[in-house]
Amino acid sequence: MGTIDKYSLDRMKGARIEISFDCPQCKKQRINMVADGDLDFWDGVKCHKCGAKIILDSFSLAVIKENGKPVASKSDDAMAMT
Repeated sequence: MGTIDKYSLDRMKGARIEISFDCPQCKKQRINMVADGDLDFWDGVKCHKCGAKIILDSFSLAVIKENGKPVASKSDDAMAMT
């Protein structure tokens, strides 16, 4: 039997979080959000192309383990979430 651990924003404090995506408004600018532990980007960032303010208002990660071992292979562990 496996286990599923859920990590909310509160549990992610202290972790280096990087998120990268295309601006949802204009789709012409790559938006990068980086937090080293203080989660300072949760106040939002501004798109340099269209001027939209983008706020990340929720975040959670699910970690799935099968029989107490991680499911991801070593190469998957090194991949960045974008």
